[in-house]
Amino acid sequence: MRTFLAGLCLLILTPAVNAAAQATTDSARRSPAPAVDAAAAPGASGSGTAVGDLIAATRNALNDLKYSDAIELAHEALIQKRLRRSQSVLIVQLLGAAFYPDPDESNATANVDSATYYLRRAVRLQPDAVLPEDIRWRGLDSLYQSVRANTFAALAQPAGEYALTGVDGRAFIEVISARPANIWLRSLNRREGTAVVHDSVRGATRARLAMRAHDGQRPLFIAGEYELQIVVVDASTRNSDTLRYSAIAFGVPPVLEIPPEFPTRAIQPERARRAIASGVVAGALVGSLSVAMARYARHDNAISANVSPDARATTVGVLTLLGGIAGGILDRGKPLPDNARANAELRANHAQTVAAIENANRKRVGDYKVELRIDGEVAR
Repeated sequence: MRTFLAGLCLLILTPAVNAAAQATTDSARRSPAPAVDAAAAPGASGSGTAVGDLIAATRNALNDLKYSDAIELAHEALIQKRLRRSQSVLIVQLLGAAFYPDPDESNATANVDSATYYLRRAVRLQPDAVLPEDIRWRGLDSLYQSVRANTFAALAQPAGEYALTGVDGRAFIEVISARPANIWLRSLNRREGTAVVHDSVRGATRARLAMRAHDGQRPLFIAGEYELQIVVVDASTRNSDTLRYSAIAFGVPPVLEIPPEFPTRAIQPERARRAIASGVVAGALVGSLSVAMARYARHDNAISANVSPDARATTVGVLTLLGGIAGGILDRGKPLPDNARANAELRANHAQTVAAIENANRKRVGDYKVELRIDGEVAR
């Protein structure tokens, strides 16, 4: 009886054990993605776990060969705000895989153009990124390598924190370009919307771009949120790539004193006025007197009466008048030494005041410290 019951139990349990074993085998062959991806862990982006959940759902849809669902979920993840670059790379790679499925696993039609578009975006976001193991197959690997070989891209790896001091305390970011390129480093103040170009290099495949806290005239960073932008333009094809990083700056900019303007109204004349009027009056008097004497002061005797009048006296009078005017114009005026000394003292005092203010401003600028924290890379 016991033997019969044992056999009966074995007969009943065997199908269930076989089914469980088969399920375990299928699960090992194609396991679903974890609920939260490492690249989308909580706190990794402005969207928090929502992005991680969308990425995980996209990978599960791919594993279940539901390519339309995977494309829809990936597009929803891609429009989330302020994605990390690593998240954007993964999402567009998943889109590339969804548009280019393995024909051995599915009868879905491949869309090579769409797959190429998204794989190119992945390469431009991160030139050295590799495809995740759970979406790779020979055809997708081959397409990805082809896209990588024909896509212009750049890569930078800024530090997590920078300490900037004054004008000379600089921080550097290394940039690598696939081909010779013109490269700019600029910062965008998110609150004010103003942009500052910090450094640039032309025709290089490697660049070491510098940032400063202050340029001597204005602060280049103040407390607030920034977006650091590294713009890379291919020198030959004009293709471009922009690397963006969220950053937060901490620091109180110095208040610089504006030097006073020179008081020009306080300047006193250092010479007396020119004697133009005196010269004209004197020339007119002497010239008129010469003409009058020539016309009216003649002798009445026969010798003088027999001499006809001429215009020489008038000419002498006119020349005397012109000489008086010329003398007045050429006169530089009498020097006034007291005024000259007062003006020199005024200029020296103003120069001393300006120098003291400029020295104080330079010290304030030199002591200005900014802590710049790179909050993470964003891609749009």
